[in-house]
Amino acid sequence: MGREKGEAAANRSKSRASSSSLAASLVSSSSAAVTVGFGGYIGSSRFDTDNTTAFLDIDGEVAQQLKRIGRKDPTTKLKALQTLSALFKEKSGKELVLIIPQWGYEYKKLLLDYNREVRRATNETMTNLVTAVGRDLAPYLKSLMGPWWFSQFDSVPEVSLAAKRSLEAAFPAQEKRLDALILCTSEIFMYLEENLKHTPQSM
Repeated sequence: MGREKGEAAANRSKSRASSSSLAASLVSSSSAAVTVGFGGYIGSSRFDTDNTTAFLDIDGEVAQQLKRIGRKDPTTKLKALQTLSALFKEKSGKELVLIIPQWGYEYKKLLLDYNREVRRATNETMTNLVTAVGRDLAPYLKSLMGPWWFSQFDSVPEVSLAAKRSLEAAFPAQEKRLDALILCTSEIFMYLEENLKHTPQSM
């Protein structure tokens, strides 16, 4: 019995490793950053701002702008996104990979924002992030792919185009984008199901 449980756990571990390796092979290798997990959360919860230890390795200005994009005011969000977009061009992938979990959390919400300029700027910022981190995006790919993929079909052409450009920045070859879609099929359908349950009030 114990042996069977051990073998099952080993198989799950191999499956996760294989999935992560496949994701890494799909993403454009524009950076040699080291992948670092953050607090065990991948795009599902906000940083604990009371936990000062959590921010020790995060650039202060980047952390500040990440908090600002969570505000309700669209003007504040746009300014924060513009600043982040510029910072993502300046910082190394090794620095930026640390913020992907928090970015993923905000990213999902920003792509549902009623303001089209916020959605467009979100995708443009995503382009600069994926360009910087390169293959180190791989461990977070499944948590991002749902909103990322569906943003290509935004009703506003500028938003849709910006989403397509960000995906092309991460996966320059069309076959790589298709492989990424296949790899993340379950997560994409989960995201779709989750959003079908939304009401105007819950959004």
